[in-house]
Amino acid sequence: MSLTFEQLKASKPMSVTVEVPDWGGQVTLKKWSAMDKLRFLEYQEKFEKNADNQIVHTKDAMDASAEMLAMSIIDIEGNLAFDSDDAREFLRTEDPRIVQPLVDAVITLNRLGVTLEGDLDSAKKN
Repeated sequence: MSLTFEQLKASKPMSVTVEVPDWGGQVTLKKWSAMDKLRFLEYQEKFEKNADNQIVHTKDAMDASAEMLAMSIIDIEGNLAFDSDDAREFLRTEDPRIVQPLVDAVITLNRLGVTLEGDLDSAKKN
């Protein structure tokens, strides 16, 4: 049976809601467009990385996490809620134990770090 566009669109989450107990509620993270993903990948290219493509310096990693979240957290109308210098500074200085689950959710929602080769290798193993 062939999927229709509407069925395919309905099967792809466009956002995810994450509980943040330390903030007293939930935040909604939007799925990035292809342009958003390219913009973030270009942004993180400026950071020094190790052989595993991990950002080397803690401050740079916090900057990248803050940018990632600023590009993702939306309000009830779907507008970016943390897209300001003040909001980025808040995210940059927030306790990493609070921010990391949000970063993980953005990575999963947007399939960051997943390559075609990785998908093919995984498919071959199964």
